[in-house]
Amino acid sequence: MYAAVLVQRLGHLISFHFDAYPIFPEFSSGSREGIWWLPQSTSDGYVVISNFAARMVKGRLIFTADEGRYATELALAPHQTQRISIRDAVQRAGFKGIQGGIRVEAEADVASVYVAEVLFDESAGFSAIMKVFERDRNLLQQSYTLRAPLIGLATPDPMLAYPTGTILHPNILVRNAADTPVNAAVTVKWRSPKTVGRFPLKLVPLAPEETRLLDLTTLQKDGLPADANWANVAITYSGRPGDLVAIANSYDTTTRYGIQSPFTDSLSFMWKGGMWHVDPQHNTLITTGNAGKKDATVALTLFYGENGIYELPEKTLAPGEQMEVGSLIRNQIPDKKGRVLPPDAMEGSYEIKDLKDTQIGYLYEGKVITDKTFGHATYGCAECCMYGGVG
Repeated sequence: MYAAVLVQRLGHLISFHFDAYPIFPEFSSGSREGIWWLPQSTSDGYVVISNFAARMVKGRLIFTADEGRYATELALAPHQTQRISIRDAVQRAGFKGIQGGIRVEAEADVASVYVAEVLFDESAGFSAIMKVFERDRNLLQQSYTLRAPLIGLATPDPMLAYPTGTILHPNILVRNAADTPVNAAVTVKWRSPKTVGRFPLKLVPLAPEETRLLDLTTLQKDGLPADANWANVAITYSGRPGDLVAIANSYDTTTRYGIQSPFTDSLSFMWKGGMWHVDPQHNTLITTGNAGKKDATVALTLFYGENGIYELPEKTLAPGEQMEVGSLIRNQIPDKKGRVLPPDAMEGSYEIKDLKDTQIGYLYEGKVITDKTFGHATYGCAECCMYGGVG
């Protein structure tokens, strides 16, 4: 089962998309880790903390920055939700920068504590979801790779429908949530309408609790073509899940137009449950990538209405290759059985499956839904199925 909530006021700029997640009791010792980011002097945001347990949960909310840390005590009654202003907390802490870290610790029932972070700027019409990661101290240290498949580069893809002349400024916010330095290797794979390429990024070790902004516009000086629209980024490090957290942002100078891409370390042979939405005001781009060492045969199925099914032809993905299906949705190209999406089919869910490797799999996925009226590009996440993900 898949569930999501879209919080918006029709006819207004700001909206938020929340995916539902299950509670995992085995997550018994750890914290929730995130990044705060206030790109403009008028930007604000909230950390939303909910207690799903039937008893009170105590803990701490910690903001970090170059100047140090600022902690407040938490006491959440059963099923209570608290909302904390990021701008207020940053000002009380005396932080001067525009980014830093967020940690939520719980003394017990950490798996029942849900944390969400939203950003907004009413004057600019900006809104964003900042993904929050689980950091489980019980897991063994090993090599992990975070992947973000849909990072918008300086020249926007025409499907985003931004005004002519819009220039995005892509960056990656990366934070070391561990108490020791972290070495990370970063690889950027870009694509333009005609070609693809890759760049390694040199990254000096991140100090404990350091939050760093990686400016991807510098790649233009290294030969990145001006017409490159998209990139996927892989960040590999040694540690535990949640020791390193990252979020990719691509916005213009006003933050009015832009897109986010969440990082994940999950891989699976099947992803299902995500939402697609196509109508005169909205568009959808779905991407799946192969992180394995051998080719993967991938099938993507769209579901709509009560029983509608649209099956795209299977495609072989080489390691590192991606598959975009947004144009197939927009143009109503017949599926492998000759069916087309009817004009009144405007939204539904989808499933991505590796037909060769049905035991573990090495697929990852990404999706954005664009709002042509207001310039939003909202990401959403499907759920990995059956045997769980791997890092």
